[in-house]
Amino acid sequence: MSRNRTENDPEALIRPMLSARRRYRMGFIATDAALDVFAARLDRWRRGEIEISNIASRPACSLGRDSREESLAAIEALFGERNDGALGPFARRRLRRRLAALLIELGSPRDLLQDMERAAHDRASSLARRRMDTRRRTFEKRRNQLVETQLGIVDRVIGRYRRTPLSRDDLRQEGRAGLIRAADGFDPAQGSPFAAYARFWVRHAILDALARSTRVIRVPHWLNAALSRQARGDEEVAEQGPVLAPRVQGLDDDAGRALPIADERAEETGEEVANRELVELALAGLSALPEREREIVACRFGLEGRETVSRAALARRFGISAQRIGQIEREALEGLRRELTTATRV
Repeated sequence: MSRNRTENDPEALIRPMLSARRRYRMGFIATDAALDVFAARLDRWRRGEIEISNIASRPACSLGRDSREESLAAIEALFGERNDGALGPFARRRLRRRLAALLIELGSPRDLLQDMERAAHDRASSLARRRMDTRRRTFEKRRNQLVETQLGIVDRVIGRYRRTPLSRDDLRQEGRAGLIRAADGFDPAQGSPFAAYARFWVRHAILDALARSTRVIRVPHWLNAALSRQARGDEEVAEQGPVLAPRVQGLDDDAGRALPIADERAEETGEEVANRELVELALAGLSALPEREREIVACRFGLEGRETVSRAALARRFGISAQRIGQIEREALEGLRRELTTATRV
């Protein structure tokens, strides 16, 4: 009964998850090591090396500023106060916590938060490191509780992708990863409900997985969709039947019959030749892989005349976890991708 209530009203789990996430992030951002990382990123933005989106996604409303630039200027002034040697330990600690609250309000990007957490963890004492780990585990527990109750969103999105090279279990796993990312970045202050925000990231994760699985050389999923539309258009043209050769005045044989002009589409284009060469290079690189890696890649993508096999089935076959199958798959594809890149440059 309580599970059904949380599915209908995710706010019962979102509020404690957000509270645990804020406490967890405050724990590592309010350190000198993390603030040094942010200050270095701020200097790079000032020099014009990176965009402002690499630092903040929105202005800090508590500063009364209307733009991100104004908010960052006010925060930069606080960093100047932080370097004041006259501050006592308690005043310095209060300033660090204020800066941490402002950086959370700014919506720092994911890679910046990871760099800050890594720096704080490396320079922290053993006691502080244990405290940060405890807060992280508490947040992950709350986040996983929310994710488990909202897996219905993943199932509804998967229903739109029936004929795909990935099995339903693989799509569900990728969708769950997108749901975790949605829980990590969800901000109710943006005005979007969690269900809509989660659907976006679940669909993004599934499309990205499909783009990775359908091509040896990875392309963005939006480009993959454009190529699929173009392929469908070519199929429609082909279904219309052969194109009659045109009659051109002046091109007649001795009997006065018009000579047919060769259809250019009947010849193989340069793009088709390049694609065929890429496939041949990929198969040659596949044969150079170790036996287990070659077997996994061939079964996953239906190469060498095999049937497509899910990660779960391969995990049972080789006696390892499905996550390890995914790691081997990504490592093998990365090696093939490097070889193809090198070959195409020659």
